[in-house]
This record gives sequence, structure tokens and C-alpha cells, in this order.
Amino acid sequence: MSDFDYDDRPNPVHESDAAIAARVAATRRALENTLDAIEDKINVPKRVKASYGRNPVPWLVGTVGVVGAVIGAIAWRSTRD
Repeated sequence: MSDFDYDDRPNPVHESDAAIAARVAATRRALENTLDAIEDKINVPKRVKASYGRNPVPWLVGTVGVVGAVIGAIAWRSTRD
């Protein structure tokens, strides 16, 4: 025979309304946390703002580099003509 006692399993038929409501609330919280985590992963603008808020230096250096490259490309193009 099995050592598993089937009487220990939660049986929704015999649960009180309060116990069912507590399980539903816990499941909703877990689902909400999961959806929030998924949103945080796929929301690129939010991640960029958070990254900039933590450390703006790499973003500023990158911006200066892009602006410098654009100005250099324009200057190089104008000297070729």
C-alpha cells in the first residue's frame, strides 16, 4: 500500500468560504507578481529610464559619442566635395 494519506489533501468541496477566498486571493497575488515581472522584462522604455536613473554616465558618454560621430561624418562628407 501507499504511504500517502488521501485525507490530508485539500478538498475544495469541504473547504470553508473563507479558506477558498484566501486561496483565490493568494493565487491572484501570485499572478499579479508574475505579470509585473513579465512587464518589467519587456517594457524597454521603463528599463532604460531605470538604467539611466541608476547610472547616467554611460548614457551621456554614448550620446556624446553618437553626436561626435554624426558631426565627424558631416565634416568628412563636406570636405570630400
